[in-house]
Amino acid sequence: MPTTAARAAAAAAKAFPYDPDLRAEFERAFVASAFAERRRVGAILSLPEAQGRQPSAQVIALETDLTVEEAARLLAATPKIEDGDPLAFLDGPLPGATDTAARAMADHARMTGRPQKGRS
Repeated sequence: MPTTAARAAAAAAKAFPYDPDLRAEFERAFVASAFAERRRVGAILSLPEAQGRQPSAQVIALETDLTVEEAARLLAATPKIEDGDPLAFLDGPLPGATDTAARAMADHARMTGRPQKGRS
């Protein structure tokens, strides 16, 4: 796989074949942009809020253009994965759920074989 600098040089040569100054400026901007994006992704994946929420952190880091601060706020509002089960937060009633919703969730847990928390 070509390095970031090699990809930048190839793109610059194609975009600016007759202007070496523009080509050099484009290469510097391309490389700087690539490294800034890597720092952003790394920062999001290493946030304390990403602990226990790795799948969500990966999607936010790799598939959005959210800032690190925005990602931290979103991850803080995302339920953590407990015991390796990404759907564990669905066991039992959700905060603010009506009795009807809680019963429906309990029925779903029984039908799918997923016990609610606190029950065997």
